[in-house]
Amino acid sequence: MFRFSGLNFKVNSLFMKLLINFLIIIILLASYNLWSLYLYSRNVEREIISHNLSLMKNTSETLENQFRSLKGLMFNLYHDSNVKALYRQSLSGSLQDLDYLMMTNLVNQLRNDVANPYYHLENLMIYYPGSSFLIEKEGLVLEERMFSRFYISNSYPASFFQKQWEETISFSIFPAANFRNEHTQNTSSLLPVIAQTMHRDYQIIAFIQANKLLQAYSGTPQSELLLLDPQGSVILASSESAGKRSLPEWDGSKKWLLQDHTYYFFKKGEESGATYVSIIPYQTMNATLQQLNWMAVLLFAVTVLIGIAASFFFSRSIHRPVREIISSFVQGKKPAAYHSSINEFNLIHDRMDGLFQERNQMNQKLISNKSLLTNYGYMTRFKKIYSDVPITREFMVGEGTFILVLYRLHYRKNAMDQALLRQEKVAARVCEFIQLHIRKSFPVSHTLQMENNQILSIIHTDKRDEPLQNSIEALKKTFDFDRNFYLVTVAVSSVFKQSSDFDKAYEQTLMMIRQARPVEETQIIWDLAQTDSHFMFTPEQEHEFYVNVQAGNDAHCNHLVARMLDSMDKHQATSEQLSRFAETLIVKTWKTMELLKVPCEGSPADILAQLQECITTEQYKRVLSQFISRSVRTIKVKREEQYDIIEFVMNFLENHYEEDISLDLLADKLNMSSTYLSGYIKEKTGHNFTEHLNRVRIRAAKELLSKPELTIKEIGERLGYRNSTSFIRMFKKWTGQPPGDYRKTLLFEKENG
Repeated sequence: MFRFSGLNFKVNSLFMKLLINFLIIIILLASYNLWSLYLYSRNVEREIISHNLSLMKNTSETLENQFRSLKGLMFNLYHDSNVKALYRQSLSGSLQDLDYLMMTNLVNQLRNDVANPYYHLENLMIYYPGSSFLIEKEGLVLEERMFSRFYISNSYPASFFQKQWEETISFSIFPAANFRNEHTQNTSSLLPVIAQTMHRDYQIIAFIQANKLLQAYSGTPQSELLLLDPQGSVILASSESAGKRSLPEWDGSKKWLLQDHTYYFFKKGEESGATYVSIIPYQTMNATLQQLNWMAVLLFAVTVLIGIAASFFFSRSIHRPVREIISSFVQGKKPAAYHSSINEFNLIHDRMDGLFQERNQMNQKLISNKSLLTNYGYMTRFKKIYSDVPITREFMVGEGTFILVLYRLHYRKNAMDQALLRQEKVAARVCEFIQLHIRKSFPVSHTLQMENNQILSIIHTDKRDEPLQNSIEALKKTFDFDRNFYLVTVAVSSVFKQSSDFDKAYEQTLMMIRQARPVEETQIIWDLAQTDSHFMFTPEQEHEFYVNVQAGNDAHCNHLVARMLDSMDKHQATSEQLSRFAETLIVKTWKTMELLKVPCEGSPADILAQLQECITTEQYKRVLSQFISRSVRTIKVKREEQYDIIEFVMNFLENHYEEDISLDLLADKLNMSSTYLSGYIKEKTGHNFTEHLNRVRIRAAKELLSKPELTIKEIGERLGYRNSTSFIRMFKKWTGQPPGDYRKTLLFEKENG
């Protein structure tokens, strides 16, 4: 036993045992650290080189994976059916022949691909060199406009992409260059990538943001990165000075070279074929090496001193509380109150006094975790996602009656944009609010967000009674305060008995949501009703509408549409049915204008975007009326600019009835569709095209039948009939007797006249 600071310690006491053991550990660790420091000093340079090689490998693999994914994306887009269809349409040389609905879908696809942060894309476009236009994330742009206003670069003019199209390339990455946007006056460093097949129908062009691509490089400080193409030219450089460096000759096998006090690390990319070069000055690595050595020595010395001091004080701080705890247990009484510098001993004391409180806290934590797992289990169930994780089934609240409440949010885009609100954030806040509100009345409930515009509550109750109605009505009042930004439709399912009915209940609420009416307030749907699934023009109404469209009668067209919308409103048509009718009407009217070859302003997508903001029947009326009036008046102006069609048709029939005349031939000469011309002739004369042609030919036949030297067959051929049978049948239909009998009658009248 010895004395220290007024305390007596036995050799076999806990304090001495702890102190001796700590000192032994310190001595062992010190020996190991000395040996490690010796090895470290000898191998640190090699480790630094190995570290930089590893960094180079990680960088190259990251970028190669991005290039590989980008290549797959571009060739998938190249073989996309919409891209091919637009290519075939572009061969006519007229942009009006393009299917703009197909183009709109393609533009949305390009926007989604560009928005993917993994690719670091500035833009992605399909270039049709034969038709001199491109389709990119903003729509269709002419080649000259694209490269003279939006992507201006001395290194990559429009002629560069034309030249690449003429060559047989597959997937090529070109050096980064600065591109200037004349409209925004912004300049960006972009890396062009081109993909095309040997058929050279069109190109897929991607512009990668060079700065974001370089973020994958996390090398040693003051290091630089270069990407070289197979010819040794610089594709991408982390700095301007790096791009101007004179690189040593590399045989393709060595991993690094030292030249002019500079380390060069090399890595060949398997996918892109590019060579990755990391450049690190020698003084940087040497300074790092010395700094690490001194730091290691200093840390070793400080660690030993601190370890010895800490061993003594830590042993002492453990000895007293352990002695008191053991003394309390030996004496069989509650430990006396004390405060230790070690939190664990304080926690032991607290736990001994407050086991019940700790158990409650643990239960709350388990409940919270169970809630998260339950929400995940419900999501996988409703979304029909297979999961073989047992814990999701364990925490599913599957037994007992339940009711589903589905909330669908219809966002008002213009108001949301003005208020700088994002849909996903609004949905999350609404979901949180619903959960807090529902749990006040129904503690055993779960609310989860299924989509950006869809929230679902699972309420475990056995009836749809007043508490449920009051809760949902209270939600409606809150939702109506925010109806300037979004409208909510609430569907409440029937009562279901077991968890196997989850799918059935969810399908029921989805069907109920489709019953939403076109009103500007929160709707609560309690029952699934049978609705008329067809609200469209009858064939007669549709014919009447499009005849008036072609005739330029906008007042009558608007009257037909208004009458249809009023009928839909009277018969309780849903918002979905109203939207479907309006979209169909716009698309068909647009196609009618295209058939009539009338110039169209904008695109169907612009009008359909306006429909997204419509809620009530009156709003639909206003948008449709404006669209129909503008379209029909355009047709009317186009017609007024043309000469008298009927006069041209009659003169043509009189002068060419002996030829093989068809309605398509006349329509082509008049630069209009055959359908429109047929309806126009019928409307203006009361007879169709075939009746006019046969009337002219029968009149000529009567004159030729007065000449006995011509046979019936010769007369039929002169009149343009393919055979005498067709001529005889048509003549008899128009005159009531065959041509032979008519000739006999005619000759008899002459002889007796």
